[in-house]
Order: sequence, then structure tokens, then C-alpha cells
Amino acid sequence: KMKWSHVLIFTLFIIISVETVKCEKWTYDKAKKYLFLAYASYCPSNQILDWDCKWCERGFQTTSRVEDHLANIFSFVGINHTDSTIVASFRGTEETSLKNWIIDGSIGDNSTNYYGLPGVTVHKGFFNSYLSVKAELMAEISTLMTQYPNYQIVITGHSLGAAISELLTLDLVREGYISKEEVENDKLLNMNFGCPRVGNRNFSDLYKSYIPLSHSYRVVNKKDIVPHLPNYNEENHYHVPQEVWCNLNDQYIVCDGSGEDPNCSDSLRVTLSIYDHLHYLGYYEEC
Repeated sequence: KMKWSHVLIFTLFIIISVETVKCEKWTYDKAKKYLFLAYASYCPSNQILDWDCKWCERGFQTTSRVEDHLANIFSFVGINHTDSTIVASFRGTEETSLKNWIIDGSIGDNSTNYYGLPGVTVHKGFFNSYLSVKAELMAEISTLMTQYPNYQIVITGHSLGAAISELLTLDLVREGYISKEEVENDKLLNMNFGCPRVGNRNFSDLYKSYIPLSHSYRVVNKKDIVPHLPNYNEENHYHVPQEVWCNLNDQYIVCDGSGEDPNCSDSLRVTLSIYDHLHYLGYYEEC
């Protein structure tokens, strides 16, 4: 008869194997591909439309750009027939205004209710910026989904663009454009970089209820200051999972599913680097 110790070891092996499979969906090469798409959003509009820029890798075709100058939001949507993806990418705050953006407190405590859901709040500035382009984005993505029903939807962004990307990702599932079952079958992926805290703990829990861990990755580079803003506070400011942290030894760690893993970037006492915010995966954000 099999000993109970053997049963326990076998059970632990199964659990560890399952968790490993989930983590394998994040790879450096995949992150690099979507980082370049996020960085491309900082390039001039004509370069993005022609898909001829520093970060513009072959195979992608821009189908539309969506922007709101008053809200300072810029995004583009497109398709890649090589890997069968539909991509929406969001620009963050440009470097020339990044320091002022951090210093002047515009990313501070400024919460608002999320679609009337009790106890669920998000950053008012991020939410209003997203709402200014939401309808146009949803229409464009929906059209492409109809044309290419078997393509995966990938949402990416850097900095403030990362925050907008999380709001769009949740709405795509919450509003029924993509079902939970489709998400679990790899229909949707969020891969963002340098994201600030978008909402409170209840928002994070809501996000997790719609988006499985292996389909949403929030990459944090070393001591990047922006992911630690606004300051941690479960009632108002709490990250969605799943963090992937490039630690101080340049090792990429897939963190736990809490959103605020104390063993990842939250373990740092001092996180004040704008340089790290502008150098994800070793690439400087400029166009």
C-alpha cells in the first residue's frame, strides 16, 4: 500500500506543477514584445499609423488611434496576423512632465466610486481619462473581434497607460465582450509596465474575480517609484495581481496572487527611482 507520506509528496508535486504551469505564461520574450508595443505609443502619430517607428516590429498593423487631448490620453489599436492578436496600447505620461506629475500630487488620494458598485473605488483621474476614450475603444475592439473571432486580445500600456489598460481589461469581461470561459482559454491577456495603484482592495478583488492570475501581469522594474503611488492603503489604494518584479539582481520573480506581495517590490523600503520607471527590461522609453 502507498504510504501517507508518499501520497502527501505526490499531492504537493501536483500542486507545485500546476502553479508552475500558470507562471510559464509569463516569459521575458513575451513581455519584451508587449513592452515595445507600449513604448510605441509614445511615438508621433504618423509613425504609429504607418507602423514605422523605433519600437515598431514587423507583422503589426495599426487599425485606429483613439485619443482625447483634453484628458491627455493616447492609444492605438491594431492587429498582428503573425501571432493572431488584436492589441490595444496606451501611452503613459511623457518624460517631460513625469517629474511634475509625481511632485504636484496629481496621483495622490483622489478616489471615486466604480460604476456604483458598493465599496469599490478607483482613482478618479485614471477613471475619467479612461471613460473619455472607452466607447471608441470598445467599438474598435468589438469590430476587430467580429472580423477575427479566433484572435487573442492583448491590452498593454506603460505608466498611466498601464492604469488605463487595467480598467479596459476588466470592462471587456465585466461587460460581456469576452466571457470568463474565453479568458481562461487564452482569449485575453493584460501585460502592463510601471502601473500605479488603480483602485482599492475591493477593486482588486473584483478584478481577480474576472481575470485569472495567468492572464494579467503587472511588471515592476526594481525601485520604480510609480507602482508605489498612490501610497498603499487597502481602503483606497491596492494593486491588482499579478506582479512580476525585476529585483535588484535583475531576476524576474512572478509574485503571489495578492496584488501586494510583501516579498516582491513591496519589500523595498525606498522606492524613489524615476530612472527605473523609464528603463523597463533594460530599454529606455523614448521615440
